[in-house]
Amino acid sequence: MLHSELLSTAHEIPEGWDDIGNDNLLKKEFLIALEQGSPGNIHNYYLAVFKDGKIVGRALFQHVKLNVGNMLRYWPDNRFVIKIKSTLSCLLKGHILVCGNLTHTGQHLFDYDKSKISPSDWSNILKKSVDRHIAELRARGIKIQMVLLKDFNDSFNGLDFSILDKEWCGYKAYVQPSMELLIPSNWTEHSSYTGVLTKKYRRRYLTARRKIKDLKLKELDLASLRREQDILHSLYLNVSNNAKFNTFVLPSDHFVRYKDKLGDNFKVFGYYEDGKLIGFYTLILNGDILETYFLGYNSECLKERQLYLNMLYGMLEYAIDNKFQKVVYARTALEIKSSVGAEAKPMFMYIFHTNRLWNIALKPIFNWLNPEENWIPRNPFRQDFT
Repeated sequence: MLHSELLSTAHEIPEGWDDIGNDNLLKKEFLIALEQGSPGNIHNYYLAVFKDGKIVGRALFQHVKLNVGNMLRYWPDNRFVIKIKSTLSCLLKGHILVCGNLTHTGQHLFDYDKSKISPSDWSNILKKSVDRHIAELRARGIKIQMVLLKDFNDSFNGLDFSILDKEWCGYKAYVQPSMELLIPSNWTEHSSYTGVLTKKYRRRYLTARRKIKDLKLKELDLASLRREQDILHSLYLNVSNNAKFNTFVLPSDHFVRYKDKLGDNFKVFGYYEDGKLIGFYTLILNGDILETYFLGYNSECLKERQLYLNMLYGMLEYAIDNKFQKVVYARTALEIKSSVGAEAKPMFMYIFHTNRLWNIALKPIFNWLNPEENWIPRNPFRQDFT
């Protein structure tokens, strides 16, 4: 007999939760860090599914309060944008339910024991849990307008989307791909990577690395993160504030919270010029996968130091040195990530509006907010490298 419980805090997560699946981003310690470091407009919930008293499935939900003005704050307020903002306000009205982790790329939504639950049974469980949660929030005066399940690739077979289509009348919305780089087992040091680059991209690599030769790269421990908290946040905002569409802003102590809870599974590396922090990047260690996370930089140093490109190289070198099998570079900046060797993996979200009539308008508006990016995939590797 299957039954489920919806938990409002990660501290209520039951024993056995971490034994379901191998995604570290759904483990209790990570969810506690996520909960404590979440943006102020996001509240996390956790679904535990039991069979005969034993946990057999887990999932992450996020209730997100949106502000359309803040989401599109860097769009010029011409008549067209004002009309779009007005339509979005009617469409969303402030509250959405995300099945998954809005702050991270990838399907970090659920795991379940496939020997105990079929994809169709799990789809029904997930649907009923979402519907129940929407009703519970409505009873508290919170009306969920839209639900999205994120992020899936086309080969994903853990859900029966036909069941969701029948009940929710939603649709699959393709979003920017996840950029990923598989690391061959024979790459044992940096030269393994540079040795398979074409002459053009090897020169590019060497040129970029020379530009930061006089900078100090330092891994920041918890004490350093606390000391540098304000500058880290300001550097992060330099990047976040340039995004045309944003659903959240990380709190100023986000990276401190993560380091405090995750320890060595969360890494922060900073670039220092004359003792001043001018850029940083963060990594999450997810088993044999290296997940890149948020970064920040001083915009005045970006071009001169090729900071962003050097961060991509730095992430890859960390992965090679520490025997990871894959680097997940996430979304955005697709072309420059492909120039390092990452390949685009198509991703989609499943979306529906709680008012079925609005589903008609949802697709074109989503497509307008998420236009297809025109970019040229690059291949930095020699032809004889496979």
